[in-house]
Amino acid sequence: MIVISILVPSYGMHYSIHGIPTLVVFTNASILTLANVLHNVLRNVTATLKGKDIFKGFDEPLYKVLAFMMGYVARPKGYLFALEEVRDGKIVLNLAKADSEFVEHNDEIWVTQTLPFIIYIAIGVCVDAVGWDLISYTINLLLSNK
Repeated sequence: MIVISILVPSYGMHYSIHGIPTLVVFTNASILTLANVLHNVLRNVTATLKGKDIFKGFDEPLYKVLAFMMGYVARPKGYLFALEEVRDGKIVLNLAKADSEFVEHNDEIWVTQTLPFIIYIAIGVCVDAVGWDLISYTINLLLSNK
């Protein structure tokens, strides 16, 4: 972020809350991370509509809501983190690193993608280069509809 603030000069943006490019890049990246939540929700809705029991073993309603937004059911391979583990015979949501033995003995478990924030920052720089401040753009859209 420091390098971005040095390389990108300050300029007057139309429809910007704060004309500081570094903050625009950071806020754009923060908003773009919500795309991951949207992806997870759409993927889970699709699986549910296909008749798949994605909440098998989950009893806690809060765990269901969090899991629905944070991850999806898949085979644990590649760049994925396990979101569940077994404690006292119950499947619970686990935001810490899951036990590798549990992961190896299950075909499909709740997982989340491991996307580093730097990817969203890079996309935020590209969005900023076009001249967009997503927060200001969203606020203007919401206010113009009233």
